[in-house]
Amino acid sequence: MTFEPGQIYTRNEVQDLLAVPPDKRQGQWRNGYPKYAGQLFIFCNVGAPGRTGHDYANSWDGDDLVWEGRTGATADQPLMREIASGSLPIHVFWRSDNSDPSFIYRGLGRPVSVERTIPVRFRFSFDGEDEGAQVRGATNEVTLRKLLGDEGQLFAKSEFAPVDPSWPALSFTHRKIADDFTQHFNSQRDFVLVVGTSDPKSTENPAHRSRVLSVATLNENGPTATQDVISELAWKQAVQKWGRPRWEWSLGVVASFDFAAFPEARRVMPQTYSALGYLGNLGRCVRVHEDDLAGLLDLPLVRVLPASLPFDPAAASDAAPISLEDARRRAEVSIALRQGGAAFRAALLRAYGSKCAITHEDAPEALEAAHIVPYLGPQTDLVENGILLRADLHTLFDRQLIDIDPTNLRVSLAPSLRPTTYGKLEGRTLTLPKGVEARALCKMLRIRRELLDAKAAVPTSASE
Repeated sequence: MTFEPGQIYTRNEVQDLLAVPPDKRQGQWRNGYPKYAGQLFIFCNVGAPGRTGHDYANSWDGDDLVWEGRTGATADQPLMREIASGSLPIHVFWRSDNSDPSFIYRGLGRPVSVERTIPVRFRFSFDGEDEGAQVRGATNEVTLRKLLGDEGQLFAKSEFAPVDPSWPALSFTHRKIADDFTQHFNSQRDFVLVVGTSDPKSTENPAHRSRVLSVATLNENGPTATQDVISELAWKQAVQKWGRPRWEWSLGVVASFDFAAFPEARRVMPQTYSALGYLGNLGRCVRVHEDDLAGLLDLPLVRVLPASLPFDPAAASDAAPISLEDARRRAEVSIALRQGGAAFRAALLRAYGSKCAITHEDAPEALEAAHIVPYLGPQTDLVENGILLRADLHTLFDRQLIDIDPTNLRVSLAPSLRPTTYGKLEGRTLTLPKGVEARALCKMLRIRRELLDAKAAVPTSASE
């Protein structure tokens, strides 16, 4: 049978349509998210407390639903992992008044991201509502095969835990190890598997030990001091546990996915898992052995970072699109990636009054959210770390052809731009965003300059 998006149903009506036996109509059907006949049925309140009095942070973000599990629910619980896998059809019913027994059917929810909070938080998107949602089928799965395409390379590295918003990075004991790896890694096409260690002291969660946990693509700007990449709390906890952490340098994660069910590394990638244990490979990234690829490519994944953007590796690829519709979709994703995360861009549009910070042009469609310090996870999506720029100026800023003086916020141009029509921008003063002091913006500009100077100082080949 079919549930119609936009139509109203009570819990009893849903059970009647499904022909749920009377002895199965208690428990989760009354105040939870029941699983029945291989499918999940979420009944949620948005903007109102539940029947038990708990006020969950469920909300609509555009057309996406941000939904929390019950109090205490974690991402590692079996049902939560099944939700994250995308293999379970998920029917979403919602209401804004908990005294109303009726719910609006939104459609089949597709999990596009999961946050490792307690309770765990998911983002669901919805496809094909106009055709109704059949009580069957599965959602679209993300797999390594789709991410890597035909040219992507896959590497592996041992870490203590899956990639997490509090530690959005792969960390190394020496900068040279990270630098050497970046010589072989192409951020536009390559990915790194995160494999849990077998050490109970390092990998505290038994469910993570010797398991394939995450897959990530990394920032192309080279290694950064770990303390500047991860959250302040995560750094303090690492110092408390280990003293001064041994992992001083990190490559920031741009996008990551968790494996829906953490498979045993020695089972699905035995050759690579053995290679990770070699003394010379400890702490390093190794290339995944070709014999191991078959056991990895089709395992389902769920998005972890960043939550606000639909990562589509095809959008960044040089491959020709297979159709006009495919070209349109890729272009839209490319624009979204370029304009910046939805929440970050919206914050900059408000702070800068929807005007370019240099030219004051006010067409939102032409404006992009530029990071001063390169994006290294949600902690860099701060207004004081952003400049709203016209799209062409964003490109020039990222290519370091336009610079902002951190002492006076004046624009300076590369010599090659001064004789061009861009020359009139030389010496202009950057507009300050509302609610941000000049010193905060100047601080981020100084950090940017230090990072760029440090990167320029690193030789293309180095010796021990």
